Amino acid sequence: DEQGRHAGIAADYLDLLSKRLGVAFSVDGGKDWPHVLDKMRSRQLDMLVMAANTPERSTYAHFTRPYVRSPMVMVTDNSQDFLGDVSVLKGKRVLVVEGYASHEWMKTHRPDVELVTVATTLEGLRKISNGEAFAFVDNLASIGYLIKKEGLSNLKISGQLPTSFDLGVGVRSDWPLMRSIMQKALDSISPQEHAAIYDKWVSIDFETKV
Repeated sequence: DEQGRHAGIAADYLDLLSKRLGVAFSVDGGKDWPHVLDKMRSRQLDMLVMAANTPERSTYAHFTRPYVRSPMVMVTDNSQDFLGDVSVLKGKRVLVVEGYASHEWMKTHRPDVELVTVATTLEGLRKISNGEAFAFVDNLASIGYLIKKEGLSNLKISGQLPTSFDLGVGVRSDWPLMRSIMQKALDSISPQEHAAIYDKWVSIDFETKV
């Protein structure tokens, strides 16, 4: 946040895990997401609090079952109509955050799209707001929060991809016991606690059409 503190959905879950396990975690976010993943590969980091299990990441991290699911959505400016299918992105300039699960998915499933990477979700939203691309693909929770927080009133969520960000805890692959400990701690979190964290951070408007 503005004071340099770890804040958000992941931070609230990490606080719960800390209390459940009676341990303190040292938080190191890194400069950007690719940098974070590089540090995870080289064992400079031991755990990812909230990340999607992708084929590439599974080579160096073992993941718990997902505890947050956030749809993968398309953001455009307000002039665009509802986007009923991801095929409408064919040939268009589309932004994704480098190294995110959305980046891997789009590279694999939509090679017909002009894909451009950005460093952060906020950068992607600002570029769409400024008319620098047709759409931005990312997860609903982050997008909904940042659109409201940053006052990006000329943007809207115009459609959904046939996949989602299924987010769990990722632990370095040479620590299998740690992964088991994290799973048991996550299993102890009640549905009410899950709902309280999600509702605290996520409130969005979604463009739909029958």
